Amino acid sequence: FVLFVAKDAAKKISLTAKIYADEEGENRSAVQYSCDFTHLPGDLQLGIVCVEDLDHKAWPTSYIISPTENSTWAEMVMRITVDLINLDQDASRDKALVDGAQALSNAARALECLSRNCLTHACRLPNGTKKNGKRGTKGSLCAYLSGKGGLQLKEAVKIVADTLKANFVSSKYKEDFTGFIDAIWERHGELIGKLEESKVEHVRRTYLNHNPLRLGGRAVGLPGQSGSNNAGEKKNHTIKEFQKTITRFVSTDESKNIVFAMAACALDLHLEDHLETSFVFRPQRLMNDYRFLRLLDQQARASSGQLMMDAQYMVCTDRIDRTNVLDTRAVIGDSTATFTAHIPTASHVLTEVAKMHKSQMRSQSSASFFQMSYDPIEFDGPLTVERCMTILHSYDLQRRKVLMGTLIASVMANCPGRKVGETLEHFIHRRLQRNPIVATTSRTVSRLKKKKGTVRTTKKPSKKELAARAKRDAEKYGAPGEDLPESAFKAEFSSVDENEDEFIQWTDEFSDGDILDFLQGQGLDVTNDQHLHGLLEASERVCLTRQLGDWIEVEVDGQRKRVTCNCEDYNFHYICFHQVTFELLQFCRLPDDKCSRSTENWRRIRDRVIEFVKKMYLDVAVKST
Repeated sequence: FVLFVAKDAAKKISLTAKIYADEEGENRSAVQYSCDFTHLPGDLQLGIVCVEDLDHKAWPTSYIISPTENSTWAEMVMRITVDLINLDQDASRDKALVDGAQALSNAARALECLSRNCLTHACRLPNGTKKNGKRGTKGSLCAYLSGKGGLQLKEAVKIVADTLKANFVSSKYKEDFTGFIDAIWERHGELIGKLEESKVEHVRRTYLNHNPLRLGGRAVGLPGQSGSNNAGEKKNHTIKEFQKTITRFVSTDESKNIVFAMAACALDLHLEDHLETSFVFRPQRLMNDYRFLRLLDQQARASSGQLMMDAQYMVCTDRIDRTNVLDTRAVIGDSTATFTAHIPTASHVLTEVAKMHKSQMRSQSSASFFQMSYDPIEFDGPLTVERCMTILHSYDLQRRKVLMGTLIASVMANCPGRKVGETLEHFIHRRLQRNPIVATTSRTVSRLKKKKGTVRTTKKPSKKELAARAKRDAEKYGAPGEDLPESAFKAEFSSVDENEDEFIQWTDEFSDGDILDFLQGQGLDVTNDQHLHGLLEASERVCLTRQLGDWIEVEVDGQRKRVTCNCEDYNFHYICFHQVTFELLQFCRLPDDKCSRSTENWRRIRDRVIEFVKKMYLDVAVKST
């Protein structure tokens, strides 16, 4: 074997520690690292340990070239990075992000590190989700469920389709992940129970349990940390391409020389972006992060008497006790105030509007002809987003106050975790966090554009190659029944090398559409399947496409002058427009020149917005409980 380290590895770790320097307790200066192995010519394995910045770019720290991938080699290459973390006085050792293989998990455990599994591996989609896609064995829940003697593939996909939503469970409350897993078992327990008892126990032990480290996703770790080792896999792929370039003029046998693999790693480090200027350890503000404030300022200057629903129906509560409702006028703009601002999602507000409208229609059913004819808003058919918006715009002050009172009661009842008898559909719409797909943030748009890589046609692997892959998997994952179905060792389906272009490259963003397309191709009546479309039909919800969650919680700490959030953008990027907005309103943190126009006076904008929000506040008499 050959073990080596990047000469600037210590500096990379030091910069990574700066990302969470403002966190408290065990999260302070946390450094998460990832480890991944890939196959090289000459039956060799290249293992790379990386740290990532806030742009989710992988920065390699240590390497190993070994004959196989097992816990011994993995521990050796991880130990170098872990020792460097321990030597840095400003860094604290955090989790190891791995692909679910026993070899990597055992190595992390030997180094006294918790291993965080990659959700993208656990929820790898099966054959047919994309043309020429292949079903992988590496930590795949679907592969295990649909292996020999298991469920039908389309049954397994239904389970995975719901499990994918774990990526939108915020890490703020551990009760939310526990409730999500319980709801998954309630919905799919009978289906999973068709498996042998040992396999059911394996699913519970390995994937669907209350420890979020096992399944992975955003419920683990800190906001902004990667939940997928996709960046490390891309780095492996880049090095393999460099090796192909270096060896293009030598024979096949000569290209297997380990020196060429080392040269490819060195070339990658040589061409790496300048560390001091390119490593992103502070969240980067964007011009669009201030768009919400700009729109509020426009409304304030127009004096139209209309305020965006995000601000109009915002509820401020005590940071500890959500039932202690505060007067927004008393805390907004006060730099010493500590509170939680609950911002309703459009889906939640419009759903409450629809309920109020239907209730009004029912109450008018026994009224006189003239009373029933008085209502100017009258629709036939279902209440869509557009119709509910029309109704909302027609509200007078009294109706807006009634709606505000309903939303305040909703905040009080919006406790973390799953309520007794709450279905999976109700729970994920109430507690998970996902932005809408239309009129959304620029960060969400960027993530959606980078969902998957391309897939190319390749010839079917030979029996010899399948046997070799099964042998590698056996060493990496352990004996059959532990992390692989028995069929994997009989070469009934092959393991997947994520670094090859012909396989699906999953990012942190998942698509339900791919799952539905696959099931439709399998002959399932997707259109009329109530199980699949339950999310869209739950509780008469008026849904914006893709949006999940009733409330976004923005915590304002007047003592530490800090703002945090639990929205999707904050969970993924450690920054969001909610955070930027309240930092300006509460602590007067003005945008820099890159985010501000030359004609904008942000101190005046701040004063106008604060004054307008206070003016438009709906003073509803609510007794805190």
